Parts: sequence; structure tokens; C-alpha cells
Amino acid sequence: MSTLFAANHPWSEAEFTDGKLRVVRADASTSMPPPVPAPQLAPPAGAAPSLVFRQVACENAMIDILDRANSPHVLPSLAFRQKEHELGALFASLTPADSLELDRRLSVSSADDLLASRFARLVAERRARLIAFLRSARRRAASKPGSLR
Repeated sequence: MSTLFAANHPWSEAEFTDGKLRVVRADASTSMPPPVPAPQLAPPAGAAPSLVFRQVACENAMIDILDRANSPHVLPSLAFRQKEHELGALFASLTPADSLELDRRLSVSSADDLLASRFARLVAERRARLIAFLRSARRRAASKPGSLR
């Protein structure tokens, strides 16, 4: 191993098991233990985030609407407008907490999530309108007659 310092220099190099090169005094023992690494506070940067969502009310009905085949006798634009309307009606029946959860879930659009993957198949404009409707759930709940402000 080539060294940075001449043989009669007061400093020398010592390589530890972690592969890092340390500079130590020549008269010091080179068998010092390596420093203890700091505890890891966050998962590694390359680790996939763990996304856990709770099931919301009417989830199966939403999947059924999204999976329903269009009738050959109806224009596709009308069929998808009907799907958007039916999903909007189901979204309107959700509590604000369920709306918030569904908004998070549909915005992340995980491939493992059946509802989110089906929802992602809709045209971007329809998705945007439905997500905006979900995000207004708290405002709609606050504006209902008899609600506390």
C-alpha cells in the first residue's frame, strides 16, 4: 500500500474494517475501533415508501362503476359522463374523513390499489373534476344546514 507520508513522518494511515482510511499519529495504536455509526432516522433514499390506506365506504360500488363495460348503443362520451356522475354521487355520500382518505389514495395512485388503478384509467379532466369534488367535502359539510361552524 502506498502511503501519503514519508516513513519518518509523525502521521500514518490506518485502514479499518469499514473501508475508510484514517490518519492517526504514528506512535498511536492503529487498532482503534471504528466509530459507531449514527442511528438511521429515516428509511434509505432508495426504499419504496410504505403506503397503507384504509378502506372507505362504497369502495366496491366505485370499482363496479369503473369496471362496467360501456353499452354499444351509447356514445362513449355519454357512457363516461354517466360513470363520472355516478362516482360523484357516491363521493357525495362519503364523510369528510372518508373523502380525505380517498383523495389521498387516488392522488397517489398506487399500482397495488385496485380502486386507484381503475380510477387512473379515466381521462385527466374527469379525474381532476372528481378529485376537486372530493377535496370540497369539508366545505360542503360545513355549509349544510344545522352544521356547527
